[in-house]
Formats: sequence, C-alpha cells, structure tokens
Amino acid sequence: MKSLVALGILFFALSFCGLGDRLKEVTGGDSDTTETTTKTEGADENSGDGDEVKTAKLTSDMESMLDGETATWEEQGMTWKLPNGWPKMSVSKTSFQYGSPAKGFLIASISSLGSDFPVDTSIKAYYDQAVQKAKDGDYEKVQYTMIDGVKGVEFVESMPEDNSDPRRFQWIGYRTYNDQTQMVNVMVSTKGSNFDSNKDVYNAIMYSMTMAKQ
Repeated sequence: MKSLVALGILFFALSFCGLGDRLKEVTGGDSDTTETTTKTEGADENSGDGDEVKTAKLTSDMESMLDGETATWEEQGMTWKLPNGWPKMSVSKTSFQYGSPAKGFLIASISSLGSDFPVDTSIKAYYDQAVQKAKDGDYEKVQYTMIDGVKGVEFVESMPEDNSDPRRFQWIGYRTYNDQTQMVNVMVSTKGSNFDSNKDVYNAIMYSMTMAKQ
C-alpha cells in the first residue's frame, strides 16, 4: 500500500510540475533578444561580453532556510540543500524528485548529448525564448545565472490565471560529466497560491545546487 501511495505522489508531482512538457519544448526562433532580468538576492553581476550573467551565491539568510538534509544524487554527482520536511520521492540515473504537495517539488533531469552538440547556440535559444515569454507575460523573471560554475538560463513563471495550477522556478544549463555533454534541467514548483510565500526558499534550494564536472 505504501508503494502505491508513493507512486501516486510521484505521478502527481511529474504532472504538476510539467516536466515532460518542459523537455519537449522547442527552443530557438526569431524572438527579440532584448534582455529581461530582475536582480535576485544572492546573485552577483559578472562582467563579460553580450548579455549579463549573474553568479548565484547563498546568502546567510538563504542558508538559514535550508535546515533539513542535503539531498545527494550520487549517480550524477549533484547535491541540493533542503528545508526540513522534504521527503525523497524517486531517484534514478536520469531523474531526481524530492518533495510533497504540501511543501513543493524539486525535480531534476539529465539528458546526455553528442560531443558536437551546439551548447552555446542552444542556451542562447532557451534564453531568447524565455525573454519572449516574459514579454508575453508568461514569465516574471529571466536571466543568465551561473550556478556552481555552470552557466544556465533561470526563469520564473508568472502567477497562473487559476492559482491552483502549478507555478515553476526553473534553471537549464549544460555541463561536461563522464566525458559527456549533458543538459541539466532543474525546477522547484508548487501551486500558484503557495508560490510567493515560498519563493525565497525555492531560490535558496536552487542556488545551493552543486554539480560535479569532468
């Protein structure tokens, strides 16, 4: 019976966070690339060419929110610090899920790509697409963010029309691990009515992420 309940929660989380739909989205297009960013606590500016990149850093306030366990994805050499009360749901080689309907969900996935995959082109396409969605009102924040030395695109969805629908904070980046180019897709999500009161916690969880690179 316990296994059936756990399986039910897992399917709920996957459908609630919309992970499948996220991974099927087509990137690219001719969207306007005007930068749309909102400065986030714990993100420092980096100088560089082109669009601004923030470096994620945990502040002392963020650290104080993460008073639970450190969730470790051993197969992928990744970790996150979590608040109390975030249970493990399911962990496999390419998928990682922690959380509950009451707290929210941390869901990560890994996709292995060919050595000739155009990482820079792809990440720019994700960024341009997110900027366009921000202009359309679908996202409230878009920025390039460096987490643990890996550049990615960070975006936060706007409040859904129905506040019982999911609202997501997401980061997509690329790393080299086990001699493979991998897309790392991470999101923290809850229903719209609960999101704002937990936004700082979700931001802290995301910025606590560590990733092995080799």
